[in-house]
Amino acid sequence: MGLTNLNSTHLSSAKITAAQDAIAALETALAEITINLSPEDRRRYGSINEQNKLFVNKVYDYNQSQANLSSPEVDWDEFNKDHSSRNNMETMISRLESVITRLNNAKTLHDFDNYQSALIDYSFTTYKAGTSATGFEDKYKDLKQFFVKKSTSAAPPEEKKEKSKNQQPLQNYEGVFLCFQLALNEFKYVVEYSGEVLYSFPTRLASVWRRLSVIPRRFVMVGRGC
Repeated sequence: MGLTNLNSTHLSSAKITAAQDAIAALETALAEITINLSPEDRRRYGSINEQNKLFVNKVYDYNQSQANLSSPEVDWDEFNKDHSSRNNMETMISRLESVITRLNNAKTLHDFDNYQSALIDYSFTTYKAGTSATGFEDKYKDLKQFFVKKSTSAAPPEEKKEKSKNQQPLQNYEGVFLCFQLALNEFKYVVEYSGEVLYSFPTRLASVWRRLSVIPRRFVMVGRGC
């Protein structure tokens, strides 16, 4: 597999439609549990941790095996429904996270392929603009704006002069120089963009995941001080 073609697997239109329909059906099925929590709500209700989950599970086990030892002040029917719901939702969240990870990985490689091809086209445009080929000068100017570097702190005059002297030969080979600089930034690009959740599938699945993710902590909450 070539460096500029890391992912040549593309979903068919039928599969994309099927996936979108499945996401729409999932959104519809989960519509009634849409709950918006403010940052303050998350701090207040999201305090349960793994240790407290084990505690809740132990109380649940005692209620199932020795109900006579359970507090009569607790609505155990609701407690058991909460416990069952949070377990079901935790399972769905885990599966959705797996799907989102796969989508993000595939999208990252598609992004990389697009970027590498765009760099090749930019190098070609730079070369053609240097030959005064019709139309390429305007295209070059339009694309060059994406590679303008921000100025850093001022260097001493002697350092600036030496730097300018060392870079002078490269100014005659702008296309080669730009390609070299862009190659150094490729890995940074992949790292910066690999974590993004963009476009149709990941965005909608992430939305579903966010709606589900707040439910387990709400259902197994045993007190503000947990």
